[in-house]
Amino acid sequence: MLNIALTVINPVINDILVSGELLIEKYGGLAVPITVQESVAQTANGEPIMKAKSFPVSSTASFQDCIRTNYQELVPNSNYRSMGYFEQLGDATRNASQEALARRGSVFVYDIPVRLVVWLNIPKMNIDGYQASSHSIAGVVLIRLQKELNKPNGFPFPVDVYPNSSVQMIFQGQEPKDANRIFGKYSYGDLTKFMLAPYDWFSVRYLVRLRISSKCFDDFTLASPELCIVGQ
Repeated sequence: MLNIALTVINPVINDILVSGELLIEKYGGLAVPITVQESVAQTANGEPIMKAKSFPVSSTASFQDCIRTNYQELVPNSNYRSMGYFEQLGDATRNASQEALARRGSVFVYDIPVRLVVWLNIPKMNIDGYQASSHSIAGVVLIRLQKELNKPNGFPFPVDVYPNSSVQMIFQGQEPKDANRIFGKYSYGDLTKFMLAPYDWFSVRYLVRLRISSKCFDDFTLASPELCIVGQ
């Protein structure tokens, strides 16, 4: 459900510009944790010693994408100006009270709790009126995101995709700054330097409210299956 909602929200975030540059340079949409085996050492016989490591990866990335580019694209990196992604925090649930406000059976309403994580490379943030060393930039970025995502009537889907349907981003609050709680589930190694000056980060919670017309769920047919693609 969340990926359906983010088809509307992702372009909004990807279109936010500051001084002619993307506000979020590396934006991953919905991130999900993946576990990979990496060689960390060798035995006396030269055999690799493997260790399982976890990283956030865009949920729309394919196996080939991870091989061709890098499954660490959503890890803080000094080469980036900024990086951000959503995480789903709980189940997508039906909101019966909101559905009752619409004509009976005409709209399905789903509520999905999410977290938006944003990491900033402050010296590379070119925001007029703020010095490169100023950590107030994080607050400015958060407020700008709030401004763009705070639409009381939500964001409509294109009528040729899901007519009479929309997504609303309901702000729930900024979370306490606890790097271990936000990043601790991933195998970043020692990224302490990326959590302190000259870098900064924040995480905020939203309730994503997906209103989708019941007419969008008409019967569909399955096409012929594609052949399995094996990574090279």
